[in-house]
Amino acid sequence: MSKFIYILFIKLYTVAARLLSLFNRKAALWVKGRRNIFETIKSKLRNDNRKKIWLHCSSLGEFEQGLPLMEELKKNYPAFSIVLTFFSPSG
Repeated sequence: MSKFIYILFIKLYTVAARLLSLFNRKAALWVKGRRNIFETIKSKLRNDNRKKIWLHCSSLGEFEQGLPLMEELKKNYPAFSIVLTFFSPSG
């Protein structure tokens, strides 16, 4: 039941963001930033055959807190490609 509620919330949140994007600049950036995002990531990584470590930051603060982790990952796993996604319109 909780999984259903979570999925429903995510769907309703997306619909609400799209409606708000008509009136709110930040919501419009949120919608625009997610348009075709997975296809974009896939195309940019198409020629990189290394194993990937995917890190996602939802805010500038998360990004800053994650920098030491990213540096350690680069140092300890140099053969891996670090993929960083960041969805904050304020960042």
